[in-house]
Amino acid sequence: MNTEGMKYFKTEEEMDTFLEDLLPSSTVVIKEDDSKWCATWFSGKNFTKSEYYPDGISADDGEIYWYSHDKLWQQIPAF
Repeated sequence: MNTEGMKYFKTEEEMDTFLEDLLPSSTVVIKEDDSKWCATWFSGKNFTKSEYYPDGISADDGEIYWYSHDKLWQQIPAF
């Protein structure tokens, strides 16, 4: 899997299966829009360095998750 990308999925289950190969210490932004799921991922926690969010991430962009070293999802509640 690329260290950075964006992809749309028909179902949440399809998205979850795809994200199983995500590298630990990555950030994922997930948004449900018009019955589709969109996942954007990039390495690290610096939201301003992602090409998909050059101005940073806002609450309108989706829910933000951190994929830890132990492969546990943790939602970042600041947004």
